[in-house]
Amino acid sequence: MLKVFLVEDEVVVREGLRDTVPWERCGYTFVGSATDGEMALPEIRRLNPDVLITDIRMPFMDGLALSRQVRREMPHIKIIIISGYNNFDYARQAIQIGVEQYLLKPITKASIMEALAEMKIKIDKEQQQQNYYMQFRREAQEYEQFTYHRFFEKLVSGHLSVQEIYEEADNLHININSQAYNIVLYSFQSNDNKASEALDKVQDELTQFLLMCQNFLLFRWGFSTYAVLIKDNTDMIGSSTQFCVDNICRRCENTCGEAGWYVSAGTPVERLSSVHTCFNGVSRKLSYQYLCPGQHVLTDESVAYLFPENEEQKLNSVDVSKTSIEVIQRFLKTGLREEVDDFASEYLDGFSTDALNSVLFSQYTALNFRFAAIAYVKELGIPVEELSDVLETLQSLNQLCGRRAVKGYICALLAKSVELRESASSNQHHALVKRAVENIEQHYTDGGISLGEVAKALNINASYLSSVFSQKVGKTFTEYLTQKRMDKARELLRQTDKQFSEISFEIGYKDPHYFSFLFKKIQGCTPRDYRAGK
Repeated sequence: MLKVFLVEDEVVVREGLRDTVPWERCGYTFVGSATDGEMALPEIRRLNPDVLITDIRMPFMDGLALSRQVRREMPHIKIIIISGYNNFDYARQAIQIGVEQYLLKPITKASIMEALAEMKIKIDKEQQQQNYYMQFRREAQEYEQFTYHRFFEKLVSGHLSVQEIYEEADNLHININSQAYNIVLYSFQSNDNKASEALDKVQDELTQFLLMCQNFLLFRWGFSTYAVLIKDNTDMIGSSTQFCVDNICRRCENTCGEAGWYVSAGTPVERLSSVHTCFNGVSRKLSYQYLCPGQHVLTDESVAYLFPENEEQKLNSVDVSKTSIEVIQRFLKTGLREEVDDFASEYLDGFSTDALNSVLFSQYTALNFRFAAIAYVKELGIPVEELSDVLETLQSLNQLCGRRAVKGYICALLAKSVELRESASSNQHHALVKRAVENIEQHYTDGGISLGEVAKALNINASYLSSVFSQKVGKTFTEYLTQKRMDKARELLRQTDKQFSEISFEIGYKDPHYFSFLFKKIQGCTPRDYRAGK
């Protein structure tokens, strides 16, 4: 219900309105009253009513002065002035302030109820318009995220010329101009629902924070990885990068604790054409997460202990936990094909040259990867024979020795395993998207259908569904839903004589005005013009 607050210095009038007007029947809750504007203002700030009814002549602070202050601080509040003076100057001032109604005393229950009814209609309409605006804004943001992702992919691939980068950025209204650039990547890894909820919460907070910073551009890179392109002056790019990393860490530590989150910053560059080099470097550092899952901020310095320089130190400081099959399994589950070479190099950098020149140690390392890959492929439900072309025979492994040979073997094994995982995942994604599309087909006429509702019906995370849907379908969930509704609308406009309001309700839009707005935006003409064949 809407809230109403009353300011009136005459006790009889104040108590009479309070006790005789059927507030709840009119759709209101009476939240309080005061004898003058000075006493009323603190209460209005605290209670934040939707409607303020105030007398015009009161001691200390009159109704006009109160109305001016309320309009300045809380412009959404609708104001009704009651006055015993039929004075044009008062009415003129009230109009200038933006007062909605000017009622003359004596006030009857019928007149105040009529004014309240008009206010309710106006507030409901404004709220409805605000809801439409917010809905449209959410849909626009969803589409922007999708198109921004494709632009970022092209930017860091290194395949675009500088001119092409600027042209693509201009088309998307992205200001890419700067003296220097850097990239920060952060990633979330979660195996349980509770941790997923915490990570979703921190991502919402990070999105709001990063979008407010003019020199930060946020992009989604994968299902659980995000990229921040930082733009700044050459002498400020370092501090801007650290500011970004510090804020990501603080929010993750406060919300996620020790849950699986990782962040890494690249090395600044001064050319757009070098951004892909910056990205390759930071991507390599982020892949340290598979080798040191307890290290949240991943830099060359923070993991230097994994790669001591002195050979003797290397032999004495080999981290036995690095030879654990769990390290390899972590990569098999979440690593990307593009990260295979970096992961293999980092893994082997933890061991001395002497160790890798040992036939026994080389075979031990190769077998570690072999067993991990076989176990993981079986876990996926894929026949081990799918790995046969890269497994090598045990006789061949007897000849395996040295860093180059070991790296070649484990790279081939990892690449094939990740390929099989992605193939199985693609099939799962295909089935997931198919179920989502079927759900849309069944419920697109329901006004309440949304990405969150469909995700809930499929028992998966909404953010994950959004990412998978966009990748597989080539358009966002909202774009697909809107297209489905508009296809049906065009059919109904041409093949029936139903009114526009009927068509709007039939395809899932509760408000015909919003339907007409969207139809014109997509089709390029109004529903009326479309029906007329224009």
